[in-house]
Amino acid sequence: MQFPRRALAYLFSSRHLLGLILAGYFLLAFAYSASIPIFEAPDELQHFFYAVHLAEGWGLPVMQVETGRPWHEEGFPPRPYRDIWAQEGGQAPLYYALAALLIVPLDTSRAEEAVRLNPHANLGEPLTAGNKNRVVHGPDEAWPWRGLALAVHVARLLSVLLGLATVYLAYRLAVLLLPRRDMALAAAAFIAFNPQFIFLSAAVSNDNLIILLATATLYLLVEFGRGPTWTRALALGIITGLALLSKMSALNLLPLIALVALLHAWRTRSWRLYMSRLLLIVLIAFLLGGWWYLRNLRLYGDPLG
Repeated sequence: MQFPRRALAYLFSSRHLLGLILAGYFLLAFAYSASIPIFEAPDELQHFFYAVHLAEGWGLPVMQVETGRPWHEEGFPPRPYRDIWAQEGGQAPLYYALAALLIVPLDTSRAEEAVRLNPHANLGEPLTAGNKNRVVHGPDEAWPWRGLALAVHVARLLSVLLGLATVYLAYRLAVLLLPRRDMALAAAAFIAFNPQFIFLSAAVSNDNLIILLATATLYLLVEFGRGPTWTRALALGIITGLALLSKMSALNLLPLIALVALLHAWRTRSWRLYMSRLLLIVLIAFLLGGWWYLRNLRLYGDPLG
C-alpha cells in the first residue's frame, strides 16, 4: 500500500498543485480572451490603439487640448488614432510598447476604419436598461481571426501571460509570508480563479503589467528585508523602474520601499548598510523610469502629465 500513498503524495505535492493552478488559470483566461467580444472590456479600445499608434511608428502620443481648430492652427502635427486612444494616451508606455512589438507583423493599417462605434450604447450605468455593446460587431471578428481581430487577440494573449506570471509570483510571495505551503497555494488559487482578475487578464490593459511588476516589487522587498544584498537592491531598482514606466500609480511603491528600508535600518542599527542600498534602488528606478516623467514635465509642465 506504500505505492498508492507515494503516488498520491507525488501528485498532490505543492509543485504539482501549483502547476494545476497555473494551468487552470491559463485555460480560463484564454477562454475569456477568446469569447469576450473585442473592445468590450473597460477602455480596451483606447489601450489597443495606443499600441497601434506605437506599432505604426508614430512615436509616443502627445496629449493636446482640443480647440476645434484645424491641427495646423493648433501647432501640432496630425496623428492618427488621437480621438481613439483618448485619455489613455497619457499613460506610461511600457505595456503598449510590448503589445506593439507583438502586433507589428500584423496588418493594422485599416484598424481605425474597421471600428464601428455603437451610437446606441448606454455605458457606465449597469442598472439602466439599454444597449451595452460599445462597438458594432460583425462576422469579421469570428474565428479564424484576421486583421483587426487577430491583432486584438494577440495583444490579449500578452495580458493573459502577464496574469500567469502574477499568479506565480503571488505564490512565491505567499511562501515567504505564510507559515505553510498549502496556505500559499490557497492564496495563489484565490487570485488565479478570481473572476474579475481573469476578466482583466483577458483584456488589452496596462493594468496587467503594473499588477505583475507591483507583485514582483513586493516579493523582492520581502527578500531585501531578509538580507539587503547589492544584488537584491539592484533587482528591486530595476523592477521598480519598469513599474514606473508601466503606470503612474507605481510611484506609490517608492515610499513603501523607503519605509521598509528605514524600519530595518532602525531595527538592526545598520543605517549605512540599508541607506546605501536604498540610494541604489532609487537611482536605478529613476534612471529607468524617470525620463517619462521628465518628458511630461517638458511637454505639459507637470511630471504626472
